[in-house]
Amino acid sequence: GVFKDVPYNSTFWFHALVSIRQDQEWIEQEKNRWDSFYPKMYVTLTDGADENEVNSNIKDIVSRHVKDGSDPELFLHAMNRWYLYDSWADGKEAGGKIEYVRLFMAIGILILLIACINYINLSTARSQRRAKEVGIRKSIGSNKFQLVRQFMSESFLVTTVAFVIAVVIVQLALPGFNSMVHARLKLDYTSYEFWTLSIAVVVITAVASGSYPAFYFSAFRPIQVLRGNTNIGKGSVLPRNTLVSAQYIIAIFLLIGVTVVYQQIDHLHQRQLGYSQDNLICYAVNAQMDKNYNAIKNELLATGVVEAVSIANEGIDVDYFFDYVDWSGKTSPDIVQFSRISTDHDFVKTHGITIVAGRDFTAMDAADTTKVLVNETAVKLMHMTDPIGQKIKTRSGNLTIIGVMRDIVRSPFAPVNLCYVGLLGDGNNHMSVRVSDTDDIVTTLAKVNDVFKRLDPMNINEPEFVSERVEYGYRSINFVGQLSGILALLAIFLTCLGVLGLASYMAEQRAKELAIRKVLGANVARLLWLLSNYFVRMIVIAAVIATPISWWAADQYLENYVYRMNVPLWVIPVVVAGLLLFTLIIVTAQVGKSVRANPVNSLKIE
Repeated sequence: GVFKDVPYNSTFWFHALVSIRQDQEWIEQEKNRWDSFYPKMYVTLTDGADENEVNSNIKDIVSRHVKDGSDPELFLHAMNRWYLYDSWADGKEAGGKIEYVRLFMAIGILILLIACINYINLSTARSQRRAKEVGIRKSIGSNKFQLVRQFMSESFLVTTVAFVIAVVIVQLALPGFNSMVHARLKLDYTSYEFWTLSIAVVVITAVASGSYPAFYFSAFRPIQVLRGNTNIGKGSVLPRNTLVSAQYIIAIFLLIGVTVVYQQIDHLHQRQLGYSQDNLICYAVNAQMDKNYNAIKNELLATGVVEAVSIANEGIDVDYFFDYVDWSGKTSPDIVQFSRISTDHDFVKTHGITIVAGRDFTAMDAADTTKVLVNETAVKLMHMTDPIGQKIKTRSGNLTIIGVMRDIVRSPFAPVNLCYVGLLGDGNNHMSVRVSDTDDIVTTLAKVNDVFKRLDPMNINEPEFVSERVEYGYRSINFVGQLSGILALLAIFLTCLGVLGLASYMAEQRAKELAIRKVLGANVARLLWLLSNYFVRMIVIAAVIATPISWWAADQYLENYVYRMNVPLWVIPVVVAGLLLFTLIIVTAQVGKSVRANPVNSLKIE
């Protein structure tokens, strides 16, 4: 049969469906085992079925048949939650990629808040210009409601125009964004949800940014305004100072957050994996490859471009198979689960793993089929001062420890699992090939692939470099870093625009004061400081408030990682100093013309 192509963005994606052969060895091994969770089971509920009720009915199905004390509980995980809710703790959903969605939504809201603050600050800062307009309109009969409606209409107009421009920008940026996130997202202009959310955002933004200026302006008294009362606008100073501080608090918070994200990404990239991923290639093994493994291995080694080959039940960078392990002297009644690697005697050599105690497997010792290697973490848990020669009990029987290997990190984001490696002879579905270090990787791959084509011509599996698979595992966090950086830069840009507008207005309003001070002998540096110290005070206040909040938030974010760093001490002073430097540059550039201007030009109109 031929089925319709599965959508590219589906988590459950495949080219073909193949019926499981009941005579396959792994089926025979697994089909009567209640403690095997390797095969996945998919369930379609009947219409109207309640998922919670189904879970309560099936939770004890497995535990009734398992006698090892593990007491597993069965439950369903809905397909529409696979992608975003993919993290688990003690059998309960514990976030996952949904945390990234929430993170970016929070950053987006903060950026929108900065934009609203800019609108409010710049509107109220120019209150004296609007005062006469309000006074005249009130004197000829306009009431407060009409004035509020006018100013709110201005806010809605500005927000609507901004929304249209934003849609155009998003449409133009979408191809680049899709390339960055490896997706095929698009704006669905026919979607009811799209327009509902868009209209809601426009309305909320317009109301949030326009309400305070509208009620503030409409409260002006026409008599005071038309008499030239110079105190008009004084009441907006405290709210404006508060909003400027809030803007800087958000900017400092985002900058510290993004810096910590990038530092954590670098920390993960620097994590030692316990094996050498360079020049390591992996192949999926089919039945023919498993059958002809020795011949394939010899042919590969004979090419002169291959240093070592091994076969195993799983790749070095994945964790699929587990086993319950017991040992003499175990004091805890809890069931202990080990990662179980079934392989051949060249596993350590092929993957560049270090043996820290004891010895590796050897092809010359047939008795090694009852021996195992364990990792350092396992030795620590088992409290074995001298593990060599000790026995562990597994589902494959009693096995003797002959060596301790350095811990293998299967995922950069996960803790190191307890692990044992043995010549167990089952589940061979993954072949690793270590090729020689060369500048001509194309020729090397051609020689390797030629061996597979000759000995297994029906195999169409493509080789994969383990280094590329490991780097692919970093894709999500790299994306978080890139997008967080872009959004933080946007927030800083908007903050700087607000500073630019306020600095320009301050220079304009204080032009006569600057001219008088200059006539009385004040130098340029003193005048620049006179206008800059306002922003310096705002940054200092913001830093005092933002520092503990940012530190706490950064530490909470890092708690999501097993392998994490501590929040670096240098982040806060560097971020604050950088923001202060940017502000001083903007203020100096904007008010410099006014400071350097001839004071006669400002005073001659008096």
